[in-house]
Amino acid sequence: MHILWQDVRYALRMLRKNPGFSAIAILSLALGIGANAAIFTVVNAVLLKPLPVKDISRLVEVDTIDTKTLVTAANLVKLGISYPNFQDFAREQQHLSGLSCLVGPLPVTWSGGAEPRQVSSQMVSANFFDVLGLRPAVGRFFLPDEDAKPGGNDVVVLSYALWTNKFGSSPGVIGKVLTLNATSYTVIGVAPRGFKGAFTFGNAEQVWVPVSMYPQVLAGFFKDNFNTRRFLATTVYGRLKDGISIGSAEASLKTVASSLESAFPKCPQRSDL
Repeated sequence: MHILWQDVRYALRMLRKNPGFSAIAILSLALGIGANAAIFTVVNAVLLKPLPVKDISRLVEVDTIDTKTLVTAANLVKLGISYPNFQDFAREQQHLSGLSCLVGPLPVTWSGGAEPRQVSSQMVSANFFDVLGLRPAVGRFFLPDEDAKPGGNDVVVLSYALWTNKFGSSPGVIGKVLTLNATSYTVIGVAPRGFKGAFTFGNAEQVWVPVSMYPQVLAGFFKDNFNTRRFLATTVYGRLKDGISIGSAEASLKTVASSLESAFPKCPQRSDL
């Protein structure tokens, strides 16, 4: 300890004699602390604070193992799933109580106020909130068929933060009309406090629209290729049935994937949990 204090006093004397160096040293220290704090914040958000959903240990994410594309990054193994493949998996699998999808976050323009503003949106399957085991703070979530009509399911769920910050937590928000990307949506519900999507580090102010509204939300290449089986842009979540292990569910999904691979040989179908 005595030697440590000698080193500290020597360092302080050197810093006083070289004020320019002192400034750089202090700035470097500050940046180092800031970087560590930032890294901890991200890790804390991503790893240490699980999603506020029901029985998270039973939730799984389904990925694609793409065997048709030679990727340059050796570690890029697991990718998203195409929307048509998700629909087939959801229809054919038997070991999950539900399979839901999410696309986003995607910026949309919210107009109708003093001036247009950008808000973060996510396109989801109608059962998205049910699979996660969430209950609305106000109103309701999507009905089973409110993701079935392309361009025709013009309903929206707000995040709790958006409801609080922009609508004053008024229950009267239910039934109001929001104009997003020049399309009118009717507000049907508000997500529970603290939930901002499947990404814990996402923007707290979110809107969720049915995935069937992709023609109004997407544009250009993304809109044109959304229903292409090689467009791996959909994130898929499922909930294991009681008594079913991840291994059993994965084996079941691989059976479906093999069938799809035979039907669509030019497209990647291998799945993994």
